[in-house]
Amino acid sequence: MNFVQQTNCAASLYSCFVFAPDIYPQFQLGASCARMLYGGHLLYSNLAHYSDRFKLFENHHLAFHLGDHYGWWGREFDDYKDHNLKEYEKFNPISN
Repeated sequence: MNFVQQTNCAASLYSCFVFAPDIYPQFQLGASCARMLYGGHLLYSNLAHYSDRFKLFENHHLAFHLGDHYGWWGREFDDYKDHNLKEYEKFNPISN
């Protein structure tokens, strides 16, 4: 088993969120694919927009990951990345 422990992950990686479930119905997520590039961006922007008390924690050991966190960065997943980028641009509540 491979444990990956990181602080201050790359700014483009938003993969661990804690939020009150009552704000979820407001989210505009389109048809984005979770766990693929830009899927976390869209969830992050919805959280920042719809939360009353949004807080981004950096440089904290708040979670750990099992396995290879970057396995989906290969070129064979570019179609998912392109799809999520289009959904992000279409549904991002902060820029719309």
